[in-house]
Amino acid sequence: MGHFADRVCLVTGAAKGIGEAMARRFRGEGAHVVALDVDGERLSALAAELPGVSALTCDLAEPSGIARAAQAVIQKFGRVDVLINNAGVLQYRHILDADEQHWRKTLAINIDAQFFMCRAIAPLMKSQRSGAIINITSIQAYQVEPAVSVYSATKGAIVAFTKGLAVDLAPFGVRVNAIAPGFIRTAMSIAVDGSDETEAPEFQEWYVRRRKIPLARAGQPSEIASVAAFLASPEASYITGQTLIVDGGLRATF
Repeated sequence: MGHFADRVCLVTGAAKGIGEAMARRFRGEGAHVVALDVDGERLSALAAELPGVSALTCDLAEPSGIARAAQAVIQKFGRVDVLINNAGVLQYRHILDADEQHWRKTLAINIDAQFFMCRAIAPLMKSQRSGAIINITSIQAYQVEPAVSVYSATKGAIVAFTKGLAVDLAPFGVRVNAIAPGFIRTAMSIAVDGSDETEAPEFQEWYVRRRKIPLARAGQPSEIASVAAFLASPEASYITGQTLIVDGGLRATF
């Protein structure tokens, strides 16, 4: 069954992409998985397919909804062993076109939701004297492309938040780390016209044939889930406060 038999794992943004892959991986390793997302229909389909996965619909832009969701998990299971803050939004917008609504929405889901979820679950982990928290950031916390200044700001904040949280919770046996994915084939890689940017001629020429990504391909959600399973496991017992970049070597090139 793996390292997580009978453990409880809460995954946000679990209806698709990396979050869905996380839910599948941890369930496959024996965890009771609580899959949280605003897309209740897709969550229900996932839970129907995988017994042992509980669907919990929640709008992560609403702190009160996060508090209710966390309380529901605590009441049902009495513990949370792994918290994965995966949910995020990306809307390309040049800073001259970005307005307050864009700024507030991006912050609300990408960083505020992580704070409120951690604040709700950390006291339980403190009482357990154990737990692992994994925050999903992005390589765009370090290197950016045009029209992502707001998104990158939130992802940079996650890196710093992860460090601070790790220091605060270490005395209670709780480890906190982050994962910074590179190009991963998810809904976020689908452009406005419905095409997959990782299949675009420009991507194939620059990142694949010229090996801007040394491994010469985009990653898969399951590969990020594998890293999360490692960081949450006893195999990573001396790792906390770190951000692990998983990008096929992209940041190693120039």
